[in-house]
Amino acid sequence: MQRWHKTDCTKPDVVTLADKVPRCQACHSRPQIEQLISSKASTSSVPLVPPDLPSGQMDLWWPRAVPYSTSMTTNSEAGSQHLSAPTAAKEKSEKSSLPAAPYGTTLKSDEFRLIFLEPAETPDSPVHLTLEVYNLDDCPEYEAVSYTWAGENGDNTLSQPIYVGPFWDILLQTKNCWAMLQFMRPLRIPRMIWVDAICINQGDTLERSMQVVNMGNIYSACSRVVVYLGPHIAMPLFDRHPRRRMLHEFETEEIKPCFPNHGSGSQFSPSSLRDILKLRYFSRIWVIQEFLLSQRVVLRIGDIDFWADSTTATHFSLKVPGWDWETTAATWVQFTSQRTSTEMNLGELLEMSSASRSTDPRDRIFGLLGIFPEMETQSPFQRSRTNESLLSIRGEIQADYSLSCQQIFIGFFAFYLLNKDQPNILYRASCLSQSKPGYPTWAPNWESATPWKTLFQEPKLTSDALFKGIKNLPEYLLVDKEGYFLQYRVAFDIYELRGPGSTYIEKERHWRKGAFIDASTASLNVNLTQYMTISRPLERVGTIDELHLFCMRYDCFSVYMVSEKRLDRVLTGRGNEELFILNINGFSIIYLLLRRQTDEHGAVTYKLISACPRVQILILVQRNTSHHIPNFGELRLGDLQCSVYDAIENCRHFLDIKLMDYRLERRDRGILVGITAIRDFVPVLKQLYQQRSQQRSQRDMGLHWPKNVREAKIRRFEHSISEAFIQCVDRKLSPRLDNTYVTISMSTRWEICHIYLFRSTEKHFSDNQHKTWEYRIKDSGPAWESPYLSPSVYDNLLGSSVERRLEIRFPMSWVFQSLFTNPFWRISKLLFKEMDMLSGHFGTIGDDLWSLVVDESELDPDLRFVSLPNHKPFPYAYIQVKDLFAQLGMKMNTCMVCIE
Repeated sequence: MQRWHKTDCTKPDVVTLADKVPRCQACHSRPQIEQLISSKASTSSVPLVPPDLPSGQMDLWWPRAVPYSTSMTTNSEAGSQHLSAPTAAKEKSEKSSLPAAPYGTTLKSDEFRLIFLEPAETPDSPVHLTLEVYNLDDCPEYEAVSYTWAGENGDNTLSQPIYVGPFWDILLQTKNCWAMLQFMRPLRIPRMIWVDAICINQGDTLERSMQVVNMGNIYSACSRVVVYLGPHIAMPLFDRHPRRRMLHEFETEEIKPCFPNHGSGSQFSPSSLRDILKLRYFSRIWVIQEFLLSQRVVLRIGDIDFWADSTTATHFSLKVPGWDWETTAATWVQFTSQRTSTEMNLGELLEMSSASRSTDPRDRIFGLLGIFPEMETQSPFQRSRTNESLLSIRGEIQADYSLSCQQIFIGFFAFYLLNKDQPNILYRASCLSQSKPGYPTWAPNWESATPWKTLFQEPKLTSDALFKGIKNLPEYLLVDKEGYFLQYRVAFDIYELRGPGSTYIEKERHWRKGAFIDASTASLNVNLTQYMTISRPLERVGTIDELHLFCMRYDCFSVYMVSEKRLDRVLTGRGNEELFILNINGFSIIYLLLRRQTDEHGAVTYKLISACPRVQILILVQRNTSHHIPNFGELRLGDLQCSVYDAIENCRHFLDIKLMDYRLERRDRGILVGITAIRDFVPVLKQLYQQRSQQRSQRDMGLHWPKNVREAKIRRFEHSISEAFIQCVDRKLSPRLDNTYVTISMSTRWEICHIYLFRSTEKHFSDNQHKTWEYRIKDSGPAWESPYLSPSVYDNLLGSSVERRLEIRFPMSWVFQSLFTNPFWRISKLLFKEMDMLSGHFGTIGDDLWSLVVDESELDPDLRFVSLPNHKPFPYAYIQVKDLFAQLGMKMNTCMVCIE
């Protein structure tokens, strides 16, 4: 803004003479127009965009609804940083603002300016106007003007003077803006209009941001929106009024406009609305909300004002045969005056506006704020916010021109990823191969037109299509010389991961729960489940529905995955690349291929390589290939998420089982003297489990011991079991081991004594069973009596008034036989299966593992998110699930993953 009067001039008296240059009769000054234009020759009408900041210094905080966190400051410091961000923007804007005249102070959040435009004496009179400030809810009737700053030729230099206020302050504008104001000047009475380039102080960043927030209301409340398409289309009429028609009449050729002739010998005369919609004007992003929010739109085409409103689309469908908005260059015109885009979701809106342009890249987002209501809702996982913005915010996203493109687009993508639950944008991420320095790999490339068109669309590939594509690969088909299908070369089935996952994990570590964006580095932190490690190169084996199909081969199975990117060119297969699962809603899954990296402090982060829509595993099966037809099966995510916590809990459950809950034979009840639960048998369980593990290890190594060595090992094993069994017997019975016998001592009045002696009176026992145990009265002699007692001897022994000590012994072979036949062994086998999974995770089978299981202290809840390989077999297959865990490096652990 330029004031050209002398400093002591307080009551200007401005007149224009024949040269059309204003002069002040009070101070005898005149503006130096040519010098001013020359000094601004290289100045653009578009304000400068703040530069991007390097990673680690971004200080992200916009929009406030996004959960931001920083590793470089404490929570209180981060809160103060967020609170101070708008303040800093305001201070910066105040320093960079234009001189006070004629704008004065920054507009309040509920205020806006209007142009008071008076009639001109002649068509070529200088453009003079007055700015007036009003409240949004207390203002006169006005019109809003829709135009392009740069015009159809793209000239956005400030080269034409516009005079403002009583001092006729100079405001340089573009040629198209100046021509528009000449076009809008009324014939007789003043006109109240709103023009963004003039009514908003473009040098005040804070005001500019707040007015963008208000533009939805400004265009909704105006009486009509006047569209100015440029001097080659809109003919000024200084001596008469324009004709007025409905927009569809231009397409039906019911009336033909006359176009201005600029003396060049050629006259631009569009013959249809399709030609008009191809103009540069309709490619502006801001035009969309200006059309949708207006009550009525008026377009001057030639000498005719064509108007459009909410009924226009209906008139075209009824009165213009064969008309199709989707084949035009501006499909959104069909929604004129329909206020919002409620009929479209965000993806459709962005796809519709993907071809639209804006001089300021940030306007690709800001230009849609007024017409998309979704931006006012919050995420159920959103963190609480206590900071209040200095701006007037009606939604979760508001314009802020103090931020760089980098900060705006990262914040926008983060908002729709985390707050709006739109993980499909990860398919459009820039990824490791295309990401710019300092820009996160998880965010789409905002400079590309392709992601905007398909931002929230996932690749169109079904599980059945991938299954069909894999089973029809030439490597699996056997054909004759003429190419006819004969059979499959090998027998195989194909499996794909399906939900739902563990209920606890889906509840406590939903992918968005606790998720956040690092404010300094823009890294994305979300809960993911590690699926497998890419430990060998991928082979590209074909395409399916325009997606590349890749294979990772093993001996008994192969892993197939699809991607829009050439993974075989970017993957190294060195083991630092992993496939993670983003479990969306229990059934839908996105696979994220990440590359692991470790910094100097040992912190692990990842970079996104690609998002894959489908991953299937082909497993060889034991079937006759001539009759085998491949099946499609499921790997249940919940089955693969067998947590350490649950395994330990299961083990403790088995240990707490009461033996008396089962019907035991009397012989077994006698052997399990003083043992009430499986937990009491832990010393024996330890020996059995250790021996079982050793035998399995030797079998896996193919070791075969000689007969005498095997017999010696068996004797040592029996002796160790015998010693362990003695530790389990009640100490009151004074148990001891005599060679191959277990000896216990008890009172004849004790209940367990009746169990032993009573069974000897039952005549159905065979001779061998009678010899399984022997008794004697303690201190009555060394001879052991036969277990068979007649009724009279039985009554004499137990009915005596004198309490005696009875010693009973039984061979350890009896113990071994009982251990492997009663419910104890069945329960033990279930316990050992859980122990096998735990030993595979902790890498031990010794006392440390048993201490963890036997200990009754409360477990760490984080163990629920650490998974174990189970022993579930695949039907007819050569492998089990645990084999996949071992060979693919599966962990199925769910944790917070940092994606830079």
